[in-house]
This record gives sequence, C-alpha cells and structure tokens, in this order.
Amino acid sequence: GLAFGVLAAEAEREAARLRLVALVHHPLALETGLDAATARALTDSETRALAATRGVVVTSDATAALLASYRVTAENIAVVMPGTAPAPLARGSAGQDPPGPVTMLCVASLVERKGYDVLISALAQLKHLSWRLTCVGSPRLQPQTAAAIVEQVRTCGLVDRVTFAG
Repeated sequence: GLAFGVLAAEAEREAARLRLVALVHHPLALETGLDAATARALTDSETRALAATRGVVVTSDATAALLASYRVTAENIAVVMPGTAPAPLARGSAGQDPPGPVTMLCVASLVERKGYDVLISALAQLKHLSWRLTCVGSPRLQPQTAAAIVEQVRTCGLVDRVTFAG
C-alpha cells in the first residue's frame, strides 16, 4: 500500500534545506476507484507536500485549476504542456526492409481510467494484421486492474503480441 504521510513528511523535512519544485501530472487522490478514506489521506498528504514547495509544474490548465483545492496559488504554478519539437515524419515499422509488424507503444499506468480494456478489445479485432504492442507502465497502483488487463490479453490470444514492460 501507499505510505500516505511519507511524501508530505519528506517534503516538509527537506524544504528547509532544498528549494523543492513539484511536478503534478494528476493528483493521486483523484485516481479512479479509491475509497473515500484513501482519497482524503492522499489529499492531505499532497496538500502538505505541495505547501513545502517553492513552485509546482503541471502538464495542463485543468490540473492547474485542480490544485486550487490543494491550496496552491496560481502564482506558484507553471503550466508546461507535454510535446515534442517538430521532426521529419518517421518511416515507422512499415518502412522496414524487409517489412516487419507495426510496432506500437503505450505508456501509461495499468489503471482503469487509462482504457487498456478498450485498447486490447480493439487489437483483438486486428489479429489478421501484423502488429506488436509494448505497454510501459506500473501495475502497482491498481494490481487487480493490472491483473485483469493481463488476463484479457491471455483470453484474447494476444500473449505473443503484447508485452508488459513494467
């Protein structure tokens, strides 16, 4: 399980010594499927931890707005949108000589709200095509969901095409 107070205690202890900046992609307390007590404990821990920082970087305006309820002021938030610099169009796996399978990558924790069940269902309908999928993401946040995703891959007969890298 998560040690809820550890994040806050660590941030509070180190704040006097370090100039902490937090990166918040999605508040932990808003994860799908949490019971009310766990969500409250995570909200408290994150609020305390964020209070110990000099600033917070978020990946969207929506996350910035959410942090008001964590007592983070707008002046202490920088929104940095994910992205990449423009680059030439990649040839992709279809451009290999000789042609290989289409190679796909999914980077996301194995949690319910990421929709792995939808992805696996869609790929199961494409067995007639040559493809491979590598999933990179932690199975520890929702172990039951992660196990269900792995079982769905097995049930759909995709074990030889889908890899879970952790």
